[in-house]
Amino acid sequence: MKEPVAAGLLFDAGAAVRRRRLGMNLSQREVAARAGVCCTAVLHLEEGRGVSLKTFLAVCVALGAADWIGGFAREGGGEGVRCHAYGGRDAKAKGKKNGKRGKGLSRS
Repeated sequence: MKEPVAAGLLFDAGAAVRRRRLGMNLSQREVAARAGVCCTAVLHLEEGRGVSLKTFLAVCVALGAADWIGGFAREGGGEGVRCHAYGGRDAKAKGKKNGKRGKGLSRS
């Protein structure tokens, strides 16, 4: 179950995207094509059902609304968020050497 605050933020973000899209007289299909995502992703975003951050950002850019997220990058003194999650694609690729798994990469 989603926390009420997070669910409210998802709903508000989706409503803002929908208002922006309708204000530009674009269909969900047109926004999806501009953003390089599927129509279902735009629908889910507008309904507040949640999508990946990558999809959200692509839709914002497609709607000319990248300024919506600009404040997040500047909040920390002008530096963007920098992190690397262990176990990502790069870590897995490095861990596989001659078909063997590297240290710390186990099968679940």
